[in-house]
Amino acid sequence: MFIDSHFFIPWEKARINVFRLQRRIFKSVYTGDILYAFRLQKLLLVSNSARLLVVRFVTQDSSMKKVSRSENKISLNLFEKFKLSSLLLENAHNWIPSKGKVIFLSDDNLFSTFHFKLWSLSDRCWQCLVKLVIEPAHFATFSPRNFSFNYFSITNQIYNVISLNLCRESYGLQKRILLIKFSQQVTKFSSIVLLKKILVPRSIKLGIFRFLRLGLYLHLNLDYILISFFEFFLANILLGDVDFIGNTIRAGSNILVFLKPNENEVYFFNKLNKLLYSVGIDSNEFVTFQSFSVRSGFDFLDWHFQLYSNGKVSCIPSTQSYRSFLMRVKRIINNSNFGTKAKVLKVSPIIKEWKYYNNFCDASSLRLSLFFLRKKVFNTFVKESSQDLYSSKDLLDRSFLLSEKSTSKSSLKSFPYNFHLFFCSTLNGELFRFTFPFCVHCGMNVNPSIIPF
Repeated sequence: MFIDSHFFIPWEKARINVFRLQRRIFKSVYTGDILYAFRLQKLLLVSNSARLLVVRFVTQDSSMKKVSRSENKISLNLFEKFKLSSLLLENAHNWIPSKGKVIFLSDDNLFSTFHFKLWSLSDRCWQCLVKLVIEPAHFATFSPRNFSFNYFSITNQIYNVISLNLCRESYGLQKRILLIKFSQQVTKFSSIVLLKKILVPRSIKLGIFRFLRLGLYLHLNLDYILISFFEFFLANILLGDVDFIGNTIRAGSNILVFLKPNENEVYFFNKLNKLLYSVGIDSNEFVTFQSFSVRSGFDFLDWHFQLYSNGKVSCIPSTQSYRSFLMRVKRIINNSNFGTKAKVLKVSPIIKEWKYYNNFCDASSLRLSLFFLRKKVFNTFVKESSQDLYSSKDLLDRSFLLSEKSTSKSSLKSFPYNFHLFFCSTLNGELFRFTFPFCVHCGMNVNPSIIPF
């Protein structure tokens, strides 16, 4: 009888070991030492800590519970996990994937469907392991305004970047907005160009090429990052040059371009068409364009931005986002199959998520402050025979629990490796530290005692 590996495997130490190698890969690619980064990637690919973390993540991933397993296994015991880890070690540089099956998922509002290929458990472990290898290398080459990764936790940074481009000091009243939307499914593309762009050794490229031959679907859907993380990352590598066509902000399949008075939309159309043609994508079926005035307002990432004549930037939740949020809550509240306490447990995370995502929006109006929704939920709770006014008020407070605004430093970073970058040199074979070091990324002077060598 095998016991749980959580009690005797130092997971925190394994995360630190993996993160140190990823930091070294990030620095090597950032400084242009690609060959040294390849050697570090080979080391990380066979690392015991990385393999154990990958097996634990894939076998215990809660986001995969909504889809059926391609293998008839819901969980693995400790012996099977170590057997899978040894399989990754033996075949990491020569991985041969098995055929996957196509899965169709629908969103919460049943408005659209999303299809992707569900691979076997061992194939998903190899994909997650390769993602750990190529992630820091390409984060060093991505644009700092690419918020496709963990955009939900950096909403304040997205809001600040948009506000800085629309403020009075940036002459926001003279600008125009060009909104570019990509298709969320990337079906037709050049696999040769994609393999040339990936910064990994040839043995890993060979495994990725085998997945592409079996019909690997690339996508830019932000709602299914955890389910198909490998396909989403490859799609961002393929379209990484789009972020440098101008003053842009990108999150998934949405690109926001700030146009100056002397800039023409046709120039960006032609530039984007040439870029997509170089990667084998037909722009007529893949791209849609919309142009807005900053005074009339525009929607971006479920927010509505508008610039007034006095230079003040207004940000509120978009109408479509607010209606879908009300639909989700009312569907639970009006369901007679659920009890009052069950409704609280189901409604509370939805409201908490909506409040956290719109934490920096203007909620001064009664509609956006959820006053009328609170009133409806309270009247629904009071009608229950098992509840009175006091218990209904207590359940209402638990459902609409106010959370403090997140000001943590982790929410201010778009990439996990975008800390201050410090380097040391060798003098006569010995390690030499600078007396007054500075970050090569931002130029900031920092106390040498806090440098994590």
